[in-house]
Amino acid sequence: MSKLLDDVKKLDEKIAIETGSPNIEVPNEAVTYDSGWKSTKYLSASAFDTKFGKEDFASELKEFSEVWDILERGEKFVAMLYTFRSCSQALKDVQTNADTPKEVKDEIYQKEFNIFRPEIKKLSDLRQYHEDTVKKFKDLIESLTQAEKKKEVHSQLKLDLIVRLLDVLIKLDKLKDMKSNL
Repeated sequence: MSKLLDDVKKLDEKIAIETGSPNIEVPNEAVTYDSGWKSTKYLSASAFDTKFGKEDFASELKEFSEVWDILERGEKFVAMLYTFRSCSQALKDVQTNADTPKEVKDEIYQKEFNIFRPEIKKLSDLRQYHEDTVKKFKDLIESLTQAEKKKEVHSQLKLDLIVRLLDVLIKLDKLKDMKSNL
């Protein structure tokens, strides 16, 4: 067994073959770069001077922060919809006779309601998120058109956030179409 372990340890060692030629190979290392702008929500912008000439960017930075929050919530809803399963098929219709007491029927229906309540809440939250997001998207597009009338230059970050917001809305729409039980 020890001979086997020695052989395995030899595999970890670099095998050097002397050919007399210079080694021009660069060490193979992964290079990653994170610009950090994805994690910044510009919440600290109010502590700094955000004026540049006549422009004040505080409102735009606040708007960016709101869009980041919307995007985070949207990604959670995308994951929720992707894994969504309806529980309605698991429950069968209650077979009751005419002489079944009303209290028993009410208890059965209350238990079914308690089973469905969390799922209905999720879908209700999704509907509210959709309404809020569409309103925010509309406001962003309106702000772009107002800036266009004034011949202002659009912020690249604002355009990127609008694209990401539209992407989340499209994902949610496609997932909604895929799930026939919604």
